[in-house]
Amino acid sequence: MQAISSRLKQARMSNGFKSSSEFARYAGVETGTYRHHENGSRGLTVHALTKYADILDVCVCWLLTGQGNSSDKNNEHKSKSGNGHNGEDKIAFITAEFLSLNAKDKRDTLKVLVRFAHK
Repeated sequence: MQAISSRLKQARMSNGFKSSSEFARYAGVETGTYRHHENGSRGLTVHALTKYADILDVCVCWLLTGQGNSSDKNNEHKSKSGNGHNGEDKIAFITAEFLSLNAKDKRDTLKVLVRFAHK
């Protein structure tokens, strides 16, 4: 299974950004910071993760877990509009997706969640 950093690079390239520095400039982040995110040497904050997902038009869940279709943001829109599953279904889905991850992706996901909890 790919790491978050690999999916980030895949999404960047799929969106026509040929280099990490080109995307960093477009996203308004330091080139070095983005390169560290893309090569996996620095963890992502929730803010950076959601910013990148929004710019690259991919699902945050896909960036985190690799599950689902990278371009299918319908599940996020449904949950915002109230047309998705109920809260218990969402928790069960997220739990199942998390448990299906390999150890490295679980660690990466937990790092993001810890940063989010401390904000």
